[in-house]
Amino acid sequence: AGSLRGVVCQRLIPSADGNLTIAYEILINNMAVASIIADGKNFQLRGTMQIGQKSGMCTLENTLLEKYKIGTITYDVALANMSDPAVIQLLNMEMAKREAQKLAAAAQARQQQQAQ
Repeated sequence: AGSLRGVVCQRLIPSADGNLTIAYEILINNMAVASIIADGKNFQLRGTMQIGQKSGMCTLENTLLEKYKIGTITYDVALANMSDPAVIQLLNMEMAKREAQKLAAAAQARQQQQAQ
């Protein structure tokens, strides 16, 4: 707990354009992290990483969600690499929002065609 500076984990995953992209998570040692490790309560690290985003920490699931939002990866790739139910729910909401936008755009295009 005292000598750890940080941990970076990375995974190469398929991108939407057929190449590979990196998904990662970052844990930076601070007082909370050191205390969790010293107490052997490693199960609390994920929550600390989510809270510690302002200090540069991030979870794999959050980087996957962001990559999906900007279109770097597909929904299926993001879902296959996620395990946190709360982030999976956010992914599903984002996918539903995208589908709704596509349907709205298609309906608007049909209305414009009918008006002509």
